[in-house]
Amino acid sequence: MRPIWRTFTIWTAVCTLLTGCWSKVEINDRTFVSGFFVDRSDVPGEVELTITTALPNRLTSGQQSGGGSEKGTPYASVTKSAKTLPFALQRIQADLTRKISWGLTRIVVVGRDYAEQGLDDLLEWVNREPTFHLRTYILIAEGKAKDIIRLTPVYERSPSEVLREFANQHMLLNTNLRDLLDASYSGRDFAITALTFGSFPMVSEQNRVSPWAGTNGAALFRNDKLIGFVAAEEARMLAWVKSWLRAPVFSVPVGDGKDKGSVSVMFSMTRASVVPVFQARSIRFRIKLYGEAMLLNADMKEDITKPPTLHSTERQIGQYLADHLRHALAQTQKLGSDALQLGAYVEWQRPKQWEQLQKEWRAYYKSNVDFDIEADVVIKSFGSETTSVQRKR
Repeated sequence: MRPIWRTFTIWTAVCTLLTGCWSKVEINDRTFVSGFFVDRSDVPGEVELTITTALPNRLTSGQQSGGGSEKGTPYASVTKSAKTLPFALQRIQADLTRKISWGLTRIVVVGRDYAEQGLDDLLEWVNREPTFHLRTYILIAEGKAKDIIRLTPVYERSPSEVLREFANQHMLLNTNLRDLLDASYSGRDFAITALTFGSFPMVSEQNRVSPWAGTNGAALFRNDKLIGFVAAEEARMLAWVKSWLRAPVFSVPVGDGKDKGSVSVMFSMTRASVVPVFQARSIRFRIKLYGEAMLLNADMKEDITKPPTLHSTERQIGQYLADHLRHALAQTQKLGSDALQLGAYVEWQRPKQWEQLQKEWRAYYKSNVDFDIEADVVIKSFGSETTSVQRKR
Protein backbone atom coordinates (compact mmCIF):
# COMPACT_ATOMS: atom_id res chain seq x y z
CA MET A 1 0.00 0.00 0.00
CA ARG A 2 1.30 3.41 -0.92
CA PRO A 3 2.20 5.74 1.99
CA ILE A 4 -0.46 8.28 0.99
CA TRP A 5 -3.22 5.64 1.04
CA ARG A 6 -1.95 4.25 4.34
CA THR A 7 -2.10 7.73 5.88
CA PHE A 8 -5.58 8.31 4.44
CA THR A 9 -6.87 4.99 5.90
CA ILE A 10 -5.50 5.77 9.37
CA TRP A 11 -7.01 9.25 9.46
CA THR A 12 -10.36 7.92 8.25
CA ALA A 13 -10.44 5.36 11.09
CA VAL A 14 -9.50 8.00 13.68
CA CYS A 15 -12.16 10.41 12.47
CA THR A 16 -14.77 7.64 12.61
CA LEU A 17 -13.99 7.02 16.28
CA LEU A 18 -14.40 10.72 17.03
CA THR A 19 -17.94 10.95 15.72
CA GLY A 20 -19.45 10.20 19.17
CA CYS A 21 -22.72 8.47 20.01
CA TRP A 22 -25.59 9.19 17.66
CA SER A 23 -28.24 8.15 20.20
CA LYS A 24 -26.91 10.09 23.20
CA VAL A 25 -29.22 11.94 25.61
CA GLU A 26 -27.74 15.00 27.27
CA ILE A 27 -27.61 14.88 31.06
CA ASN A 28 -29.71 18.06 31.18
CA ASP A 29 -32.43 16.17 29.35
CA ARG A 30 -32.55 13.33 31.88
CA THR A 31 -34.41 12.93 35.16
CA PHE A 32 -32.78 10.43 37.51
CA VAL A 33 -35.22 8.27 39.48
CA SER A 34 -34.10 7.78 43.08
CA GLY A 35 -37.09 5.82 44.39
CA PHE A 36 -39.59 3.40 42.85
CA PHE A 37 -42.87 2.85 44.76
CA VAL A 38 -45.44 0.23 43.71
CA ASP A 39 -49.00 -0.06 45.06
CA ARG A 40 -52.24 -1.73 44.19
CA SER A 41 -54.46 0.90 42.60
CA ASP A 42 -57.92 1.82 43.86
CA VAL A 43 -59.07 1.05 40.32
CA PRO A 44 -59.67 -2.72 40.11
CA GLY A 45 -57.08 -4.54 38.03
CA GLU A 46 -54.61 -1.65 37.89
CA VAL A 47 -51.22 -0.98 39.45
CA GLU A 48 -50.26 2.42 40.91
CA LEU A 49 -46.68 3.51 40.31
CA THR A 50 -44.87 6.42 41.96
CA ILE A 51 -41.36 7.63 41.21
CA THR A 52 -39.28 10.20 43.09
CA THR A 53 -36.68 12.31 41.34
CA ALA A 54 -34.20 14.96 42.41
CA LEU A 55 -34.71 18.58 41.33
CA PRO A 56 -31.26 19.87 40.30
CA ASN A 57 -32.40 23.50 40.33
CA ARG A 58 -33.08 23.18 44.08
CA LEU A 59 -30.01 21.16 45.11
CA THR A 60 -28.02 24.13 46.35
CA SER A 61 -25.00 23.92 48.65
CA GLY A 62 -26.80 25.84 51.37
CA GLN A 63 -29.62 23.31 51.60
CA GLN A 64 -28.36 20.35 53.59
CA SER A 65 -31.52 18.27 53.85
CA GLY A 66 -34.92 17.85 52.29
CA GLY A 67 -36.87 18.91 55.35
CA GLY A 68 -38.18 21.93 53.60
CA SER A 69 -37.07 25.43 52.59
CA GLU A 70 -38.41 28.62 51.11
CA LYS A 71 -37.79 27.19 47.65
CA GLY A 72 -39.52 23.90 48.47
CA THR A 73 -38.17 20.38 48.71
CA PRO A 74 -35.27 19.32 46.44
CA TYR A 75 -37.22 16.31 45.14
CA ALA A 76 -40.49 15.60 43.37
CA SER A 77 -42.81 12.63 42.90
CA VAL A 78 -45.16 11.59 40.14
CA THR A 79 -47.92 8.97 40.46
CA LYS A 80 -49.86 7.22 37.72
CA SER A 81 -51.93 4.05 37.53
CA ALA A 82 -52.50 1.68 34.64
CA LYS A 83 -53.12 -1.97 33.80
CA THR A 84 -49.40 -2.76 33.76
CA LEU A 85 -46.17 -1.27 35.07
CA PRO A 86 -44.82 -0.35 31.59
CA PHE A 87 -48.08 1.46 30.77
CA ALA A 88 -47.97 3.34 34.09
CA LEU A 89 -44.36 4.33 33.33
CA GLN A 90 -45.40 5.54 29.90
CA ARG A 91 -48.04 7.76 31.50
CA ILE A 92 -45.46 9.17 33.92
CA GLN A 93 -43.00 9.84 31.07
CA ALA A 94 -45.72 11.67 29.15
CA ASP A 95 -46.00 14.21 31.98
CA LEU A 96 -42.25 14.81 32.34
CA THR A 97 -40.04 17.20 30.40
CA ARG A 98 -36.99 14.94 30.77
CA LYS A 99 -36.17 11.35 29.86
CA ILE A 100 -36.47 8.89 32.76
CA SER A 101 -33.13 7.32 33.76
CA TRP A 102 -32.64 4.43 36.21
CA GLY A 103 -28.93 4.99 36.79
CA LEU A 104 -29.35 6.27 40.37
CA THR A 105 -32.27 4.08 41.47
CA ARG A 106 -31.26 2.17 44.58
CA ILE A 107 -34.56 1.56 46.41
CA VAL A 108 -37.89 -0.10 45.57
CA VAL A 109 -40.80 0.01 48.03
CA VAL A 110 -43.83 -2.24 47.58
CA GLY A 111 -47.14 -1.66 49.34
CA ARG A 112 -48.74 -4.43 51.34
CA ASP A 113 -51.81 -4.82 49.10
CA TYR A 114 -49.67 -5.20 45.99
CA ALA A 115 -47.29 -7.62 47.73
CA GLU A 116 -50.19 -9.82 48.87
CA GLN A 117 -51.34 -10.32 45.29
CA GLY A 118 -47.80 -11.20 44.19
CA LEU A 119 -44.59 -9.65 42.85
CA ASP A 120 -44.61 -11.50 39.52
CA ASP A 121 -45.37 -8.44 37.37
CA LEU A 122 -42.70 -6.36 39.11
CA LEU A 123 -40.05 -9.06 38.73
CA GLU A 124 -41.02 -9.61 35.09
CA TRP A 125 -40.48 -5.91 34.29
CA VAL A 126 -37.25 -5.66 36.30
CA ASN A 127 -35.83 -8.72 34.56
CA ARG A 128 -36.49 -7.23 31.12
CA GLU A 129 -35.36 -3.65 31.83
CA PRO A 130 -31.61 -3.67 31.05
CA THR A 131 -30.84 -0.34 32.76
CA PHE A 132 -32.42 -1.19 36.12
CA HIS A 133 -29.84 -2.21 38.76
CA LEU A 134 -30.45 -5.68 40.18
CA ARG A 135 -28.56 -4.63 43.35
CA THR A 136 -31.42 -2.23 44.14
CA TYR A 137 -32.78 -2.84 47.65
CA ILE A 138 -36.44 -3.73 48.10
CA LEU A 139 -38.59 -2.92 51.15
CA ILE A 140 -42.20 -3.66 52.10
CA ALA A 141 -44.55 -0.98 53.42
CA GLU A 142 -47.21 -2.05 55.93
CA GLY A 143 -49.66 0.30 54.18
CA LYS A 144 -49.34 2.22 50.91
CA ALA A 145 -45.81 2.45 49.53
CA LYS A 146 -46.35 5.99 48.24
CA ASP A 147 -47.20 7.18 51.77
CA ILE A 148 -43.55 6.67 52.70
CA ILE A 149 -42.65 9.57 50.41
CA ARG A 150 -44.22 11.94 52.93
CA LEU A 151 -41.57 11.16 55.58
CA THR A 152 -39.41 14.05 56.75
CA PRO A 153 -35.81 13.50 55.51
CA VAL A 154 -34.04 15.24 58.38
CA TYR A 155 -30.53 13.90 57.78
CA GLU A 156 -30.77 13.26 54.04
CA ARG A 157 -31.94 15.22 51.02
CA SER A 158 -34.88 13.00 50.06
CA PRO A 159 -37.03 10.13 51.39
CA SER A 160 -35.38 7.72 48.94
CA GLU A 161 -31.96 8.44 50.46
CA VAL A 162 -33.35 7.74 53.95
CA LEU A 163 -34.66 4.35 52.83
CA ARG A 164 -31.40 3.52 51.06
CA GLU A 165 -29.44 4.23 54.24
CA PHE A 166 -31.78 1.93 56.21
CA ALA A 167 -30.56 -0.91 53.99
CA ASN A 168 -26.93 0.23 53.96
CA GLN A 169 -26.73 0.02 57.76
CA HIS A 170 -27.25 -3.78 57.65
CA MET A 171 -29.55 -3.73 60.67
CA LEU A 172 -32.08 -6.19 59.21
CA LEU A 173 -32.49 -8.06 55.92
CA ASN A 174 -30.69 -6.57 52.90
CA THR A 175 -32.84 -8.21 50.24
CA ASN A 176 -32.31 -6.86 46.73
CA LEU A 177 -33.96 -7.50 43.37
CA ARG A 178 -31.32 -10.02 42.36
CA ASP A 179 -32.14 -12.10 45.47
CA LEU A 180 -35.82 -12.04 44.50
CA LEU A 181 -35.14 -13.10 40.92
CA ASP A 182 -32.88 -15.95 42.07
CA ALA A 183 -35.55 -17.12 44.52
CA SER A 184 -38.33 -16.80 41.95
CA TYR A 185 -36.49 -18.80 39.27
CA SER A 186 -35.58 -21.56 41.75
CA GLY A 187 -39.05 -21.66 43.33
CA ARG A 188 -37.81 -20.62 46.78
CA ASP A 189 -39.30 -18.31 49.39
CA PHE A 190 -37.74 -15.21 50.88
CA ALA A 191 -38.07 -12.44 53.48
CA ILE A 192 -37.90 -8.66 53.04
CA THR A 193 -37.46 -5.89 55.62
CA ALA A 194 -40.78 -4.24 56.53
CA LEU A 195 -41.32 -0.51 57.04
CA THR A 196 -43.59 1.18 59.53
CA PHE A 197 -44.96 4.68 59.08
CA GLY A 198 -46.29 7.23 61.56
CA SER A 199 -46.15 10.84 62.75
CA PHE A 200 -44.13 12.24 65.65
CA PRO A 201 -43.20 15.68 67.03
CA MET A 202 -39.78 16.54 65.61
CA VAL A 203 -37.36 19.08 67.07
CA SER A 204 -35.86 19.77 63.64
CA GLU A 205 -39.31 20.86 62.42
CA GLN A 206 -40.01 23.22 65.35
CA ASN A 207 -41.76 20.38 67.23
CA ARG A 208 -44.40 20.02 64.55
CA VAL A 209 -45.93 16.57 64.18
CA SER A 210 -44.21 15.25 61.06
CA PRO A 211 -44.29 11.97 59.12
CA TRP A 212 -41.56 9.48 59.95
CA ALA A 213 -40.70 5.97 58.77
CA GLY A 214 -38.65 3.17 60.29
CA THR A 215 -37.93 -0.52 59.99
CA ASN A 216 -40.27 -2.94 61.73
CA GLY A 217 -39.43 -6.61 61.34
CA ALA A 218 -39.65 -8.63 58.15
CA ALA A 219 -42.28 -9.66 55.63
CA LEU A 220 -42.43 -13.37 54.72
CA PHE A 221 -43.17 -14.49 51.16
CA ARG A 222 -44.37 -17.75 49.66
CA ASN A 223 -44.71 -18.22 45.89
CA ASP A 224 -43.72 -14.54 45.51
CA LYS A 225 -46.71 -13.47 47.64
CA LEU A 226 -46.72 -11.77 51.04
CA ILE A 227 -48.24 -14.06 53.65
CA GLY A 228 -47.19 -12.64 57.04
CA PHE A 229 -44.70 -10.80 59.21
CA VAL A 230 -42.20 -11.48 61.98
CA ALA A 231 -41.18 -9.00 64.69
CA ALA A 232 -37.96 -7.00 64.59
CA GLU A 233 -35.97 -9.19 66.99
CA GLU A 234 -36.93 -12.33 65.09
CA ALA A 235 -36.08 -10.63 61.79
CA ARG A 236 -32.61 -9.81 63.10
CA MET A 237 -32.01 -13.46 63.88
CA LEU A 238 -33.02 -14.44 60.34
CA ALA A 239 -30.56 -11.83 59.08
CA TRP A 240 -27.88 -13.32 61.38
CA VAL A 241 -28.24 -16.71 59.69
CA LYS A 242 -28.04 -15.01 56.28
CA SER A 243 -24.84 -13.18 57.39
CA TRP A 244 -26.43 -9.79 56.70
CA LEU A 245 -26.00 -8.17 60.13
CA ARG A 246 -23.30 -5.60 60.81
CA ALA A 247 -22.42 -4.71 64.44
CA PRO A 248 -25.85 -5.58 65.92
CA VAL A 249 -26.68 -4.53 69.49
CA PHE A 250 -28.78 -6.72 71.79
CA SER A 251 -30.13 -5.95 75.25
CA VAL A 252 -30.61 -9.21 77.15
CA PRO A 253 -32.18 -9.88 80.56
CA VAL A 254 -29.88 -11.95 82.77
CA GLY A 255 -29.99 -13.47 86.25
CA ASP A 256 -33.05 -14.62 88.16
CA GLY A 257 -34.93 -13.87 91.36
CA LYS A 258 -33.48 -10.95 93.32
CA ASP A 259 -30.40 -10.91 91.09
CA LYS A 260 -32.26 -9.99 87.91
CA GLY A 261 -30.49 -7.54 85.65
CA SER A 262 -29.65 -6.91 82.02
CA VAL A 263 -26.65 -6.51 79.76
CA SER A 264 -26.24 -4.78 76.42
CA VAL A 265 -23.69 -6.09 73.96
CA MET A 266 -22.53 -5.15 70.47
CA PHE A 267 -21.32 -7.96 68.23
CA SER A 268 -18.19 -7.21 66.25
CA MET A 269 -18.40 -10.56 64.48
CA THR A 270 -21.34 -12.86 63.72
CA ARG A 271 -21.30 -16.22 61.99
CA ALA A 272 -23.78 -19.03 61.38
CA SER A 273 -23.62 -22.57 60.07
CA VAL A 274 -26.50 -24.75 58.87
CA VAL A 275 -26.19 -28.53 58.63
CA PRO A 276 -29.14 -30.74 57.62
CA VAL A 277 -29.41 -34.14 59.29
CA PHE A 278 -31.48 -36.57 57.24
CA GLN A 279 -33.73 -38.95 59.12
CA ALA A 280 -36.21 -41.57 57.98
CA ARG A 281 -39.26 -39.32 57.62
CA SER A 282 -37.96 -35.91 58.59
CA ILE A 283 -35.03 -33.52 58.36
CA ARG A 284 -33.41 -31.86 61.34
CA PHE A 285 -31.42 -28.70 60.72
CA ARG A 286 -28.59 -28.03 63.13
CA ILE A 287 -28.05 -24.28 63.23
CA LYS A 288 -25.11 -22.93 65.16
CA LEU A 289 -24.65 -19.24 65.82
CA TYR A 290 -21.35 -17.77 66.89
CA GLY A 291 -20.67 -14.19 67.90
CA GLU A 292 -17.90 -12.11 69.45
CA ALA A 293 -19.23 -9.18 71.47
CA MET A 294 -18.21 -6.08 73.37
CA LEU A 295 -20.00 -5.24 76.61
CA LEU A 296 -21.81 -1.90 76.41
CA ASN A 297 -23.77 -1.96 79.65
CA ALA A 298 -24.07 -4.26 82.67
CA ASP A 299 -27.04 -3.53 84.90
CA MET A 300 -26.29 -6.26 87.44
CA LYS A 301 -24.92 -6.65 90.97
CA GLU A 302 -22.43 -9.41 90.21
CA ASP A 303 -18.93 -8.74 88.95
CA ILE A 304 -19.15 -9.77 85.31
CA THR A 305 -15.36 -9.97 85.00
CA LYS A 306 -15.32 -13.04 87.27
CA PRO A 307 -15.23 -16.19 85.12
CA PRO A 308 -18.35 -17.90 86.63
CA THR A 309 -20.49 -14.77 86.16
CA LEU A 310 -19.03 -14.09 82.72
CA HIS A 311 -19.67 -17.61 81.44
CA SER A 312 -23.19 -17.61 82.89
CA THR A 313 -23.93 -14.29 81.17
CA GLU A 314 -22.60 -15.56 77.87
CA ARG A 315 -24.81 -18.65 78.10
CA GLN A 316 -27.88 -16.54 78.84
CA ILE A 317 -27.17 -14.26 75.88
CA GLY A 318 -26.76 -17.34 73.68
CA GLN A 319 -30.04 -18.76 74.96
CA TYR A 320 -31.78 -15.45 74.25
CA LEU A 321 -30.56 -15.46 70.65
CA ALA A 322 -31.44 -19.12 70.13
CA ASP A 323 -34.96 -18.62 71.51
CA HIS A 324 -35.67 -15.72 69.15
CA LEU A 325 -34.37 -17.62 66.14
CA ARG A 326 -36.46 -20.63 67.17
CA HIS A 327 -39.53 -18.39 67.44
CA ALA A 328 -38.83 -16.89 64.01
CA LEU A 329 -38.49 -20.31 62.40
CA ALA A 330 -41.66 -21.51 64.11
CA GLN A 331 -43.48 -18.57 62.50
CA THR A 332 -42.11 -19.45 59.07
CA GLN A 333 -43.25 -23.04 59.52
CA LYS A 334 -46.70 -21.92 60.64
CA LEU A 335 -47.06 -19.86 57.47
CA GLY A 336 -45.41 -22.49 55.26
CA SER A 337 -42.67 -20.11 54.07
CA ASP A 338 -39.10 -21.37 53.89
CA ALA A 339 -37.80 -17.80 54.23
CA LEU A 340 -34.23 -18.92 55.02
CA GLN A 341 -34.24 -21.12 51.90
CA LEU A 342 -33.21 -24.19 53.87
CA GLY A 343 -34.39 -26.35 51.01
CA ALA A 344 -31.25 -25.28 49.15
CA TYR A 345 -29.14 -27.20 51.69
CA VAL A 346 -31.16 -30.33 50.95
CA GLU A 347 -30.70 -29.82 47.20
CA TRP A 348 -26.93 -29.38 47.56
CA GLN A 349 -26.39 -32.46 49.73
CA ARG A 350 -29.13 -34.84 48.55
CA PRO A 351 -30.10 -33.87 44.97
CA LYS A 352 -31.99 -37.11 44.32
CA GLN A 353 -33.98 -36.76 47.54
CA TRP A 354 -34.66 -33.13 46.68
CA GLU A 355 -36.22 -34.17 43.36
CA GLN A 356 -38.82 -36.09 45.36
CA LEU A 357 -39.37 -33.34 47.93
CA GLN A 358 -39.25 -30.25 45.73
CA LYS A 359 -42.90 -30.12 44.65
CA GLU A 360 -44.20 -30.64 48.19
CA TRP A 361 -41.35 -28.94 50.03
CA ARG A 362 -43.44 -26.22 51.68
CA ALA A 363 -45.82 -28.77 53.19
CA TYR A 364 -42.86 -30.95 54.18
CA TYR A 365 -41.09 -27.95 55.74
CA LYS A 366 -44.20 -27.13 57.72
CA SER A 367 -44.66 -30.57 59.26
CA ASN A 368 -41.49 -32.67 58.89
CA VAL A 369 -38.64 -30.28 59.69
CA ASP A 370 -37.14 -29.81 63.16
CA PHE A 371 -34.39 -27.55 64.45
CA ASP A 372 -31.49 -27.86 66.85
CA ILE A 373 -30.27 -24.33 67.56
CA GLU A 374 -27.14 -23.52 69.51
CA ALA A 375 -25.66 -20.07 70.10
CA ASP A 376 -22.08 -19.63 71.26
CA VAL A 377 -21.36 -16.10 72.51
CA VAL A 378 -17.97 -14.83 73.63
CA ILE A 379 -17.60 -11.42 75.31
CA LYS A 380 -14.21 -10.25 74.09
CA SER A 381 -14.14 -6.75 75.56
CA PHE A 382 -15.56 -5.00 78.64
CA GLY A 383 -14.97 -1.48 77.37
CA SER A 384 -13.05 0.98 79.53
CA GLU A 385 -14.92 -0.03 82.72
CA THR A 386 -14.66 -3.35 84.52
CA THR A 387 -17.06 -2.70 87.42
CA SER A 388 -20.74 -1.87 87.04
CA VAL A 389 -22.20 1.26 88.60
CA GLN A 390 -24.41 -0.83 90.90
CA ARG A 391 -21.35 -2.51 92.47
CA LYS A 392 -19.77 0.86 93.23
CA ARG A 393 -22.67 1.93 95.43
